[in-house]
Amino acid sequence: MTNDTNITNDKDINANIAHDDHFNDSIVNEVILEDMKKNRIDHMKYLPDMEVLDSDIMDRVVAEMDAYDYDQYTAADVRAALSHEYRTLEDFKALLSPAAQPFIEEIAQAAPVSYTHLTLPTKRIVEISGVAETLKKKQKQKDKAGE
Repeated sequence: MTNDTNITNDKDINANIAHDDHFNDSIVNEVILEDMKKNRIDHMKYLPDMEVLDSDIMDRVVAEMDAYDYDQYTAADVRAALSHEYRTLEDFKALLSPAAQPFIEEIAQAAPVSYTHLTLPTKRIVEISGVAETLKKKQKQKDKAGE
């Protein structure tokens, strides 16, 4: 038995560490720490019994990002993107361009936020657009003032 721990052999060391996810590094001696480092698993690496799923998604995203020229989009492109019910990649590029800045309010209204993930399970979809509600309240106040 060592002076630093109450563990008597390697089997006990591994069993103790496996059952205790949170332990104090300061009470573990250097031999144990070196053993832990040697047996550490790289969780980002494929292990021999894992299925490797090749994908080109990251390469495609990086290629699109590198090819994106936000200066090529105009106000007409932004208006066209806002008029589409289903937006394409080109529509999103236009909406992210500097040409979209004057249309921020319209973009916000076109994208209501769904809060269904914050509620108990339900079959109803609740969409809340804070911008639209603010505009409705202001219009009601104007209508009341005009009466």
